[in-house]
Order: sequence, then structure tokens, then C-alpha cells
Amino acid sequence: MKLLKHFLIFLFVLSLLPATAQEFFDNNVPDTIKSGIYRAKRKRELIQGEFKDYLKDGNWYLKFPSGLIHIFYQYKEGKKNGLYLQTDNHGGVMVQGHLKDDKLDGEWIKFDGNGRKTLVQNYKKGLLDGERIVYYGGSRFMQELATYKYGKRNGPTEWFDTKGRRIAMYLYKDGKFEGEQVYYYKNGKVKSKKIFKNNMAEGPYFEYYPDGSLKTEGSFRNDKKTGVWVYYDEKGNVIKKEKYKKGQLK
Repeated sequence: MKLLKHFLIFLFVLSLLPATAQEFFDNNVPDTIKSGIYRAKRKRELIQGEFKDYLKDGNWYLKFPSGLIHIFYQYKEGKKNGLYLQTDNHGGVMVQGHLKDDKLDGEWIKFDGNGRKTLVQNYKKGLLDGERIVYYGGSRFMQELATYKYGKRNGPTEWFDTKGRRIAMYLYKDGKFEGEQVYYYKNGKVKSKKIFKNNMAEGPYFEYYPDGSLKTEGSFRNDKKTGVWVYYDEKGNVIKKEKYKKGQLK
């Protein structure tokens, strides 16, 4: 399923901090001002902040022509430390979070144009760490609920449909599949179960009918089908048996 593919962590970061504004704050503000207020135009927007001992310090703003804040950073001794805000041209908050020593830290939230959360994720020293929730656009329902540690998935990740029904659950360790992978029917019953070790399918596999009765059972070894696979009809009668060795039907 495309839904269950890994996303690169740096894409999450870029989705939170607009690259052009980030580069402007970092690269287009002179470092020749010892102390005092700095103001300059960026196209039609105004950038404003304060220097102390040649370093950015305190509150820095990028403002719309209307005067409303577009981007807000807090600096301490030349590094981003404190609150970050990104708003739209009506004053609605689009992104909010915190930075510590120039790195994302703590909870970061993205909002849609109606003020609904679309993404909530936690950082530690610039890496995803803790709970991460992706919401369907314009909805209160979660699309994905995951746990990260040191920038990698650890523990369960769950996916849901647009009505809040669970689609699948994977277990991870250090960003790799480790443990059960379970898919669900819309009625909440288990559709299939598979075990992973070190990112490969290993051990028993079960597939079920929507009423919970067994449909298929077999085993994997080194990510390939192995041994006898048995298929059942909805009444529990065996309808087929197959034997595999290293993924090949014998």
C-alpha cells in the first residue's frame, strides 16, 4: 500500500519551515550591525529584528505589506531559541512550534486554513521524537498515528480511513519492521497477520474472512513463503494446499 511507505524525515521539516523565509533569515541579513533594530524589505514584505553584539537577539519578524506577521522567530545569541510562528495573510496560524539552538524542539503543529490541525509531531534536538499524528485534510479524523525515537519509527504505527476506522498496524524498531503487521476490515475484524524480524517476514501468517473465520495459513522464512500453505472456504473446509521452499511453489 502506498499509504504505508516511509516518508523521509527531512520532508517533514521542510513542510514546517518555508525554505525561502528560512534562507532569508539565515543568509540575507547582514552580520555587520553591532546592536540595535534592523529593518529591510524582502520584495513587498518587511523583515525586522534586533542585534546585540553582532548577533540576532530577541524577536524577529517577516511581515506582510498589511503589517500582519507572516513569520516570527525568537533568537538568543544568534541562534533560534523559542517560539516559531507562520501565519497567513489574514492572521490565521498555519504553523507553530519551538526551536532550541537552531533545531526543532518540542511540539510542532500545522493547521489548515480553517484552523484545524493537519499535522502534530514532536522533536528533540531536530529529530522526530515522540508521538506524530497526521490528520485528513479538513477532518478531525487521524490518518496516521506513530511513535518516533531519535528520528526513527519505534513501536506501533497505525493507519486509519477517512471515517476513523483502523486500516493497519505495524510495529517498528529503529525504523525497521519488527513484530506484528496487522490489517483490518472495515468492521474492525482482523484481515491478516504477519510477523517481521529485522525488516523481513519471519514466522506464521494468517488471513481471515470478514466474519473472523480462517481463510489462509502459512509461514515465511527470510521474507519468502515456506512450508505448507493451507486455504479454507468460509465454512472452514480445506480447498487447497500448497508447499513452498524459499518462496518457490514445489
